Amino acid sequence: MPTYNVEVTLAAGIGGMLNLPYTAKTGDYTLLASESGQVFSNLGAAGAVDFDLPTAVVGLNYTIGAVSQTATVTPPAGVTISLGGTTGATGALITSQAANQTIDIVATSTTSCCSDKHIDHGYYQ
Repeated sequence: MPTYNVEVTLAAGIGGMLNLPYTAKTGDYTLLASESGQVFSNLGAAGAVDFDLPTAVVGLNYTIGAVSQTATVTPPAGVTISLGGTTGATGALITSQAANQTIDIVATSTTSCCSDKHIDHGYYQ
């Protein structure tokens, strides 16, 4: 299985690389709650790929790597996504701005998710 390398910093001067397996999706995909904690990419996609989140349950989390094209994460109805302290409108999506960007997202309640985007955060093998 291909892997995704993520640089992790635990504290000042402490960190390393995690080598995580990922699943490539070349078309729109609805994430499953049972896939929480997994890493997905759009490696090989000819166009943008939309990843739809499942019903929000506290702690569900996903990492989406935009490799070939941009990637979009869409929450279910009634759920907001916060990015960098700014909360979007209910149902508003989050999109990578370019390839080689990673979107990390975690459900913080049944109606909200917190996200972070990283440019050149990792790479695919």
